[in-house]
Amino acid sequence: MALLDLSVVTQSLVRYIDASVRASPSWSPGLSLSVTPEPPDRLAGDRTLGLYLYHVSEDPALRNEGMHTTEYPPVRYQPMPVRLYYQLVAHSDLEGDEGTYVEQRMFGLALKALHDMPIITDATVVNGTPAFPPGSEMVENDNRLRIELQQVSREEARAAWQVDNTPARLAAYYLVSVVLLEPDEPRRRPGRVLTPGIHVFTQGTPRLASSVASLVVTRPDGEAVTVDVRPAQAPAGTVVTFEGGALSGGSLAFLLRAPRAEAPTEVDAVAWGLTYTDSEARVEIQETAGAEDVLPGVHGAIVERRVTRAMPDGTLREFTHRSNEAPFTILPRIDAVSAPDASGIFTVTGHRFQHADLEPDAVSVLVADGLLEAGTAGSLAEGEFAVTGAGTIEVRLPAGLESGRTVPVRVFVNGAESLPRWVVVP
Repeated sequence: MALLDLSVVTQSLVRYIDASVRASPSWSPGLSLSVTPEPPDRLAGDRTLGLYLYHVSEDPALRNEGMHTTEYPPVRYQPMPVRLYYQLVAHSDLEGDEGTYVEQRMFGLALKALHDMPIITDATVVNGTPAFPPGSEMVENDNRLRIELQQVSREEARAAWQVDNTPARLAAYYLVSVVLLEPDEPRRRPGRVLTPGIHVFTQGTPRLASSVASLVVTRPDGEAVTVDVRPAQAPAGTVVTFEGGALSGGSLAFLLRAPRAEAPTEVDAVAWGLTYTDSEARVEIQETAGAEDVLPGVHGAIVERRVTRAMPDGTLREFTHRSNEAPFTILPRIDAVSAPDASGIFTVTGHRFQHADLEPDAVSVLVADGLLEAGTAGSLAEGEFAVTGAGTIEVRLPAGLESGRTVPVRVFVNGAESLPRWVVVP
C-alpha cells in the first residue's frame, strides 16, 4: 500500500537492526546500543549505529503504472514509486583501539542482519519485536521493503566523505525499494456503464503538418516583393495558413500557446477570422488572444475538432480531438520610420515593443548590420536606442555610416525579427 510518511520506513529499518544486533549471540546483553537515523556527523555515544536516508529517486520501471483515472493530469492520482538510499555507519566515543573494535563489531552485526533478511514484511519479528512500528501505516497494508546492499567502489566511498573534508569512515550503502508515495484521491470516477455506445471516428485525430505565411518585403528602391515563409513567420494583421488533415467533420477551434505558457488559449474564431477545410486552417494574427496580449516570439498552434454525437439514451455528447502542436513565429511589426534628423535620431513606430511580460533585454535594434546599445531616451549617444512606448522606439544612427546611404532598420523582440524598414543616412 502507498504511504505518505517516509519516516515510518526508516523507523522500521532502525527497529529491525536494533532488535537483530541485540539478539545476536555475539552481542553482550548488558551492553548499551543506540540505532539512530541521524547523519554520520551527528552520531554520538559509546555504541551507536547510524542509518541515514541520504537520497531518494523515482523507480523508472514502475513510474507509468497505475493510471486508473480520467482526471487530468493523471500523474497526481497514481502512487509515486520511489527508491530510498541509506548509509550505514557505526560510531563509538570509546578511546583508543577499543572504540574502533566496537565500531567494527556493531557494523558487522548490522551487515549480517540486513543480509539475512533482504525483505521485511508484517511477518518480520526479531526476538519478539516486530519490524514495523505498531499502529503505523506500514502495518497490515501489504507493505514489503526490499533491502539491497549497493556495490560502491572504494573511490566512490571515499568521495562521499571528502565532500565535507571528513576522513573516510567505514560505511555501507543500501537501496530500499519499492516504496509507494500516497497519491491524491481522484475527485471523480467513471460511472457504471448501463448501455454501451460505440462511436467510430474514421478521420482520426486532426493533425498539423506545416504552416506558411505570405510576407510583403519592401526593397530599398521601394519595390514590394511577396515571399512565402515556412514555417510561418508573421506579424499581427497577417494571414497564416496551417496545412494538415482531418480538420473538418465538426466545429474547429484554434488554440494558441504563448512562449513559456503552461496551457494554450482558445482565440476568438470571429476576431481571428478562422476558416478551414479538411486539409488547412487559416487565421489572421491579432494583437490579443482571449484576455491575453499576443507578444512576439515563437508560439504553438493547436486545432481542436469538436464533434457532437447522440448517445444510446438519446442525450448528446461532445467529443473533442486535439491536433499536435505546430510551432510558428509571431513577428514584431514596424509600421513607419521617420527621417533621421541632423544628429541621426529617428523614431520607429510599430507593434509591440513594450509590455509588462517583456523582459528589459527582450528588445534589440539593428541598423545596417550593427547591433545598437540600449540607452536613455532624450540623451542617446551614437549607436543607441530606447523603447519609449508600446509601439515606439527612439534610435540614433551609429557613427561611421556614409552620408546618403540607405540602411535597413530591424527590431528583434523575444528573438523574433521584424521585416526591415529603410532610412537614409543624413
